[in-house]
Amino acid sequence: MPSALATLRAATADVHDRLEATLAIARPDADASVYVEYLCNMLGWLDMFENSLWASEWPADMTPELRDGKCGWIRNDLRHFGMSDAAINTLPHSAFHPDLTSCEARLGLAYVVEGAQLGGQVLAKRFVDKLPPERMRWLQGYGSETSKRWKAFVEYAEEALPTDRQRESAADAARLAFLSLADFFEQRQNPRHQPHAPEPATTFQE
Repeated sequence: MPSALATLRAATADVHDRLEATLAIARPDADASVYVEYLCNMLGWLDMFENSLWASEWPADMTPELRDGKCGWIRNDLRHFGMSDAAINTLPHSAFHPDLTSCEARLGLAYVVEGAQLGGQVLAKRFVDKLPPERMRWLQGYGSETSKRWKAFVEYAEEALPTDRQRESAADAARLAFLSLADFFEQRQNPRHQPHAPEPATTFQE
């Protein structure tokens, strides 16, 4: 039987690729203005459910209290770009309201959110010569703790999803999350920033 991680990867590969192709931030020539647009859109998607996701039932070694607050990182970056709190609070939001009633649903959604932290490490290296550190809080993510927290997530997923049915249910939730994120970026992204042939696996990695 494939591992939980392998099941999630296989089931979401196509929608993951679609998202990568959507994101202007994945282009090698992406600049600060593209990053600001990306931050605004990411906040509009994540803000709809982040607190509820991590306020749900998780084991202590998953440290949900440390995984919550990513929207705060994004807001911090936007403030450093000169955006007022009033402007931040009126940014468009996604209509995505994920089901968080089951462990499988929460793990599928968390797979997308936590995977983005790995991709952020790649983007941080790309932007290191373009932006000062205080404007890249989102990209820095968990910093030196990123690999450790990803490992903890994977270990919990393997434990909490022991059957094919449970793994497929989590994969369905992850697909819905990827699709909603891609849809939102396609709707909100400035047409002049639509990417062409982006480098693969730059923003969301596992």
